[in-house]
Amino acid sequence: MAASLGQGVASSGEYGATEATAPPVQEAMAGALPPRSPSDTPRPLDEPAAAQKYYGEWAFSTFGCCVDPMNCCFFTFCFPCALVLRVASIVEKVGTMHAPIFGAIDSSNACLYGSLAFLFAWLGCFPYVLFVYVIYKGLRARFAIREGDATSFCKVCCLSCCTWIQVGRHVDAYSQALVGPASV
Repeated sequence: MAASLGQGVASSGEYGATEATAPPVQEAMAGALPPRSPSDTPRPLDEPAAAQKYYGEWAFSTFGCCVDPMNCCFFTFCFPCALVLRVASIVEKVGTMHAPIFGAIDSSNACLYGSLAFLFAWLGCFPYVLFVYVIYKGLRARFAIREGDATSFCKVCCLSCCTWIQVGRHVDAYSQALVGPASV
């Protein structure tokens, strides 16, 4: 009689004793892809090389908000205005962005979404956090940034202002790279 995988065969002499068997081997799921390296990140071919470096990972850290005291103070002391202006600015600079739930977000409806962000912030925590998470996830998809959903959600819940500043700085730098160096 053959034992099935993971079950031991009773050894002779002792009641209930089994022989050790090898643990089951973990196999990769069919169709599973290995994680991408930064060089594998899809980038638009029609953008300058300077702008392409903004794909695959954030250009600034979450706590980089302390490096930008003007925006930090603006978000701290004038949150409603800063929120509406930042959402509109991000959408205007990125162009059309596809966000879960909201669909296509572009410059024609950027102020509407900025006002929605303010309304959601006024209504309470959950609608606002959901809104910020959806916009954040849309930007992650737009720039093919590798970051887990749980990490993103924690950033949005616990560090909302820092997250807005990080995303805004990333988009500002990307937009500047598209234009090229300023000529004097």
